[in-house]
Amino acid sequence: MKGIPSKPSHRPLKTLLGAFTLVEVMVSMLIFALSATGLCSLFLQNLRFSTWQIDNVHITNSSFSISDQIKNMGANQIYAAYQAADPNKGTPIPLNVTVVDPSDLTDGYKTIPLYINKTELAVTTAPADPVINSTEVKSSWNIVTLKLGSLPTSPVYPVSYYITVRRNVSAVNTTPAFDVLELTIAYKWAVSGSAIKSLNQIQLSFPAPNCSF
Repeated sequence: MKGIPSKPSHRPLKTLLGAFTLVEVMVSMLIFALSATGLCSLFLQNLRFSTWQIDNVHITNSSFSISDQIKNMGANQIYAAYQAADPNKGTPIPLNVTVVDPSDLTDGYKTIPLYINKTELAVTTAPADPVINSTEVKSSWNIVTLKLGSLPTSPVYPVSYYITVRRNVSAVNTTPAFDVLELTIAYKWAVSGSAIKSLNQIQLSFPAPNCSF
């Protein structure tokens, strides 16, 4: 009995040789390119955000260092600066602080003046009835160039500071009497080329010697 001849195989070449067609390769490359583009964009965003976080930490630490220096000046010096900060008396009164400056070969720091921008007097004549007198001493912000590190290659940012000193005083014959200075340091900065600024503030309080609360 004669055997039945087998039919010729019509299996695709890919099955026979284990290869991909040109169309499959092009589709795979397109999918890979789209995925890689998305991943690169995500990586760059994370890198920019990480850089911003690092710089923001440095600027925040520098600003807290400035506030600590002002706090260590003591109530007497802050009260004297508050009373002297009057535009009718001439030059606004500065609060001198130090910041990092690698170009200074003595100790790596430089002294800068931070001028009081605004003074306020709040006298409490009755509960929830304060009388506030506000005086603008210096309208423009204090611009400080902060070096974020001790190396010449460390990044540099201009940081703007605005200082408000408010004196809260109790009305006459009020017991207990209070006389407190509230010093607020507002500061803002932005990454180069960005219109979005990071704005923060630090508050300090200085009670007067005759305060009895």
